[in-house]
Amino acid sequence: MSPAPGPSGPSQRALDALNHSLRRVHRSVLGMLAVAALVVVGMDAVGATAAPSEIDSAYPLAALLLAGGSILTRRRAVSPLGNPRRFVNQCLVSLALAAGLGVVAVVLAAREGQIQVALLYVLGGALLALRPPPRLLPRGGDGRSAGPDER
Repeated sequence: MSPAPGPSGPSQRALDALNHSLRRVHRSVLGMLAVAALVVVGMDAVGATAAPSEIDSAYPLAALLLAGGSILTRRRAVSPLGNPRRFVNQCLVSLALAAGLGVVAVVLAAREGQIQVALLYVLGGALLALRPPPRLLPRGGDGRSAGPDER
């Protein structure tokens, strides 16, 4: 259970815990994307993919929606106007959408046999998730949020 927020917002201890949790999720998403790349390459190496065929239009559409959603939620998350809960939620959604590109890549490789395109999807997800989320800062003495730190 997190400490109760003071009059100027969450305590420094609670913010440190949130920052640490976001960093762990960030590392987990990068690890998941690395595993997705290894699965796609492994499927090609053992011949476990379908014969290469024309790509169904649902895969690029899904990849564009996931990437666009990740970018938009990431942009909203760094806005200093939000509260910490909203910031953390948007960072998590952004990372989850980037990880979703890895899932689409594995499905694309398995069903359509498009290994190179699948690896590009994984690379795109990794690029979207590469930059760690900014650190949350405590509120200033006047009660206004200092916003996320861009370090």
